[in-house]
Amino acid sequence: MFVDPDEDALRANKVAAELYGFQVEAAQDPQAASHVLRHRSVDVAVVDGADRYEGGLGQLRALHPSGHGLIIIAAAVSADPGAAITAFEQGADAFVVKPYAATAMIARIRAMLRRRDLTARVRAPAALELSFDAVSGVLNSATERVTLTSIEGRLLWSLLSRPDQAFSRHEISEVVGGDAVRSDLRSTDQMISRLREKLGRLKARNLILTRRKAGYALRDDLQVHFDPGGSAVKFRSTS
Repeated sequence: MFVDPDEDALRANKVAAELYGFQVEAAQDPQAASHVLRHRSVDVAVVDGADRYEGGLGQLRALHPSGHGLIIIAAAVSADPGAAITAFEQGADAFVVKPYAATAMIARIRAMLRRRDLTARVRAPAALELSFDAVSGVLNSATERVTLTSIEGRLLWSLLSRPDQAFSRHEISEVVGGDAVRSDLRSTDQMISRLREKLGRLKARNLILTRRKAGYALRDDLQVHFDPGGSAVKFRSTS
């Protein structure tokens, strides 16, 4: 599927891909793209204008029945590294600068499909499953454990309490408390970074996502179960 507000570019990409044997869907805006993903089988989405997706490009993957099997390639006119970084943080699997040669894009798509299929055959990814004890501050996986600081623990607990919503940097500063944090919102980014680093030891670094213009949120495939006693929580991915 190609998503591009430029009708001429959209038509040219569609024709070129069809010449190489692909079945192609086309959309000019996020709403049309969302409709296609809900009702069509799509392997790859080449998306222009990633900054128009307020929930991040990952929202397209969440809408699609194949879930995390959808490959997202972000395209932009700007070659600025910042544009690529933003696209990857939003959930893109690859980034290309426009204009691009149709033959090069087709080759990239084929290579990414081969890599995806090979990975699926070699090893199906294990579902993420963790537990956190708020009293001890210990975060456990099936094979590893890490201890969180009190601030990191409050931050993780708060994110888990609202798994379907994003926390702004200001909200995070209120959750963790402290005048220093409230006066310098950049410190919230540092806290998120440290928490991600510890999650990475449990192979769960991608648990916390950056939502453009919204803040930080948990990945959208989590199931969260709080202990009735109110001091522990278990959470696992559904894919």
